[in-house]
Amino acid sequence: MSSCAKEIRRFAPSRGCASGDRVILVHGLLMSGHVFYPVGAHLARQGFLSILYDYPTRRACVEEHGAALCAFIEKEMESMRESGAGKLHFVTHSMGGLLLRVALRQLSPGTRSAIGRIVMITPPNKGSDMAEAVLRKLFFAEKIVKCLPDLSSVPHSFANTFPEPDETFEIGIIAGSHDRKVAVPSTHLAHERDHLILQSSHTAILFRKQTVHQTVHFLLHGTFEHHPKQET
Repeated sequence: MSSCAKEIRRFAPSRGCASGDRVILVHGLLMSGHVFYPVGAHLARQGFLSILYDYPTRRACVEEHGAALCAFIEKEMESMRESGAGKLHFVTHSMGGLLLRVALRQLSPGTRSAIGRIVMITPPNKGSDMAEAVLRKLFFAEKIVKCLPDLSSVPHSFANTFPEPDETFEIGIIAGSHDRKVAVPSTHLAHERDHLILQSSHTAILFRKQTVHQTVHFLLHGTFEHHPKQET
């Protein structure tokens, strides 16, 4: 397997408000786990032990990356059982959501039962038109980014053919209204528990206060905090 996964940072929960729950944060294509540093730090202040997961995005296909994430989750769950910790939640950005979809299908029954809530931020669940455009224009793109065909919006791509998570998982999705990489309709899942659109682009959405606020709200309550205007 060519996906060398690792943990790059673990934020301990703030003293006096630890919930016993943990959150694994999974970044997207051409990024690193450091992009989730502000979100991870904020989650720790809310009582979660947060873990920044990192992987070399260009070197493997989505299924390979997902299998590596699954192995990481199983190892983390062993540690949680030993310490008597609570649920294991996830926050993903972009392609990280597809990795998690793969991992969820490969988890052992015991680990699956300990999974808490999931927030997917701008996930290409139905693929990305930008990925498809790059593949059409640059014949060598797949050689540079092995997983790029998996992200395509064509009907036969991995994103569109890999089975979606079932209704047992509590998944909330945050989309960006100005996202040029993943269109809002492409973010949906059949069994999503809630869906929210914020006024932002694909990457900048990670650094908006509303994104962090809504992520914490879903992890705590299983729904987003909807307003007449979703972003001010």
